Amino acid sequence: MIKKSFLGSEYLVRGDYDKYNWKVTNETKKLSDYLCRKALTKLSYKTKSGMFTLNIMAWFTNQVPTPQAPKDYLGLLGLTLELQECADSIHDANSDYIKGRTYYVSNMELNSEQNIDIKLLNSKNILTEDEYKKSLKIKKPKHRLRT
Repeated sequence: MIKKSFLGSEYLVRGDYDKYNWKVTNETKKLSDYLCRKALTKLSYKTKSGMFTLNIMAWFTNQVPTPQAPKDYLGLLGLTLELQECADSIHDANSDYIKGRTYYVSNMELNSEQNIDIKLLNSKNILTEDEYKKSLKIKKPKHRLRT
């Protein structure tokens, strides 16, 4: 879940965990002291110049059982320690993605002895991404021109 604010109200927005259709492989590698598994998916976008396909490769560990990842790439059964994005071909629209981008955890400190104060939100403020977007349209202030 991601905390978002709009017009003085706070919301927890649930991610769409199924939207990435991850394929978890048997391939593993060590990142720091964590055994990670490889997961793959593709995202396709329609752009002005045609279809744009982004290949995503994630290395996640279930040794840290929180489904967090860079850029909201949710849905894996553990913390993503490394994530790579790369465009499908040289003809794709965004040259930054053709070269590829890699996101990784450079430092992680887990402190199980630290007390954490968790504040509960009103259940009406826990929404899906679509519900949150709809509520923005409803609450958006209407501006009127004065003549």
